[in-house]
Amino acid sequence: MLIESLRRLCDRYDVTLDEQFFEYSCEFARLLYEWNKTHSLTTFKTSTELAQNIFNAVYPIKFLPDFNSCLDVGSGAGFPALPLAFAKPKTRFVLTEPKGKKYAFLEFVKITLSLQNVEVLKERVENVVEKFDLITSRAVGSKDILMKLTVNAMDKNTKMLLFKGEKEIAKEENSDNSAEIFQMPFGNYILL
Repeated sequence: MLIESLRRLCDRYDVTLDEQFFEYSCEFARLLYEWNKTHSLTTFKTSTELAQNIFNAVYPIKFLPDFNSCLDVGSGAGFPALPLAFAKPKTRFVLTEPKGKKYAFLEFVKITLSLQNVEVLKERVENVVEKFDLITSRAVGSKDILMKLTVNAMDKNTKMLLFKGEKEIAKEENSDNSAEIFQMPFGNYILL
């Protein structure tokens, strides 16, 4: 069911992904459901809902400039970083998650799926000093707070991709900065 839903979304929105992406996504979903029974990692209840969130995480590859490294802030249950890592296996992803059970889940997924392009750090993002091409975040603070927290991981070429709700999008639309806003049926994105 999950794979079929994902394939339909990819076809509908013209997102091309290889077979390994779908295999990883299916196994990731299985692990997430299993861990969620005892650890409450996410509120997703149905495979359709999970498929929409996986798709929401990878849709931006359609409009993102090419990138070789990505830092994900507050990775939680792995969104958006893990689906992006499945879609871009040659790109290095560093996931930061200070909370023990979420860090343990992310590390377990990395090991179980043998994800060579993923590193999981059990620390706060402000302690990361390496520079990245892309910084992603979903549901972690405002844009201004995120920019302050990640200043050590940014250089003049770093892009930020933020997955945001309607209020944050409306606020951004009314500001006079150079952010690009992308709206989809399952999510909204701000690209800085």
